[in-house]
Amino acid sequence: MKMPAEETKLDVGNYGSTSNPGEPAPEWRWRSVVLAIVGQWCCFICGVPAVVASLASYTDHRNGDFVNYRLRKRWAIKLAIAAIIFGIIVLIIQIWWLVSNAKQLKYLISKVDGDQSKTTA
Repeated sequence: MKMPAEETKLDVGNYGSTSNPGEPAPEWRWRSVVLAIVGQWCCFICGVPAVVASLASYTDHRNGDFVNYRLRKRWAIKLAIAAIIFGIIVLIIQIWWLVSNAKQLKYLISKVDGDQSKTTA
């Protein structure tokens, strides 16, 4: 006699475990997580989804779902690389802006310092 819980279980077989049944399980590496964390510091908008995708790929790997593991790992790496590239572009723009406006910034700082020295004396 089957228990009620056993009757409701679906037999999904080996679906989603590996792309080829004879293929060995891929080894887990932390590269995608580390890359995603670096990407998060460069660009928060792309970095956070990269971290989420890399941790989801880790969960899929632990559960034996290697198809989704590979898919999420690829997305994590793509998002992390996009975040790093975007962060570098923004940094270059900021440096260029500071260099191109250095004279104006120096004038404004000296004016603020000059006004403060008059009020403290």
